[in-house]
Amino acid sequence: MTRITFYERDGMLQGFESAGHAGYARAGYDIVCAAVSAQVSTCINSLEAIAGVVPKVMVDEESATIRANLPKNLSPDTMHDCQIILKVLQQGMKDLAEEYPQFINLGGQLC
Repeated sequence: MTRITFYERDGMLQGFESAGHAGYARAGYDIVCAAVSAQVSTCINSLEAIAGVVPKVMVDEESATIRANLPKNLSPDTMHDCQIILKVLQQGMKDLAEEYPQFINLGGQLC
């Protein structure tokens, strides 16, 4: 199962973590893992290319974990752009979790 956790502080998303393999199908054929990976990569790339923010990213291939956190002290305009991008990811993960509830666990945490 893939666990997706969104980190929030003061009502604002600060980052996320995706951990584990979905287990929908064997490696290379797992459409759930592919969907999660595509959305996570697009989110990180969009934070950089659209919002101009380089998030702190940690990848652990062995445990299939990727974590991305926004830097501190972003301007209000930049934070607004980041919120839109992170909320698009959050909505995409909600949609996947509804479609494949036995393969994705969606949660949140205050930080």
